Amino acid sequence: MKNKNNKDVENWIIQAEDDLEKSKILFDKKKFDGAAFYSQQTIEKCLKAIILKRTDTIVKTHDLVSLGKQAQFPENILKKIKLLGGVYIESRYGFIDEEIPAKKFKEEDVSEFMKISKEVLEWAKKMM
Repeated sequence: MKNKNNKDVENWIIQAEDDLEKSKILFDKKKFDGAAFYSQQTIEKCLKAIILKRTDTIVKTHDLVSLGKQAQFPENILKKIKLLGGVYIESRYGFIDEEIPAKKFKEEDVSEFMKISKEVLEWAKKMM
């Protein structure tokens, strides 16, 4: 693997850690749409880091299930990732279905999203 690729992979993980921290800050302020978005972003960046490490390719999609399969995540984690499948769009453009993002996400759901994103981050770090 190229040295630059190693640095790029590391940067994806560093940004994922930062996104998880943003998720926590927003959650504590009861900004659940933002916390949901950054939970999704944490997972997306972890998956992209793993794929980049394995294939030397940056994948341009927000589809967590597709990314999870490409990253060869275990089925039990893929099932959890599916829960956040629509969060990227719903946390930004939820008003399309007549419910604004600020009202759409519930505390207990986002708390679960954050647990999943932390689990994915820990798993991704082990794979590095």
